[in-house]
Amino acid sequence: MGVTNTEFLALEKGADWNPLPFLRVRKNSRVEITPSDLIDDLIVQARQGETSSLGRLFELYRNYLRLLADSQLDRKVRGRVTPSDVVQETLLQAHRDFGKFRGASEREFLGWLRQILLNTLYRTFE
Repeated sequence: MGVTNTEFLALEKGADWNPLPFLRVRKNSRVEITPSDLIDDLIVQARQGETSSLGRLFELYRNYLRLLADSQLDRKVRGRVTPSDVVQETLLQAHRDFGKFRGASEREFLGWLRQILLNTLYRTFE
């Protein structure tokens, strides 16, 4: 995301524009969210059935997964499959199996996505 753990996203009171529309902010209040908290909130919302939150989670990690896939694909395999293909299959499986995800934090979610990516890569090499 380009934001370190020490940086914060803040919504000032009275702000007309909310860059995080899924966040409910009371008028005349200040809310500070660390990036990890933002991801944790998206996970909770996705578990509650908000498909837009699940889609947002996947979009946040799409480029990261692509970099991982790119670094793991052998040249011989690249003729059959691209890193984008691997990521697309990974996200499809993650969407299908999200109900099986038991974690609650960004770290657990990221580990879960990486494991799905590795399984997808393994099936590619078979």
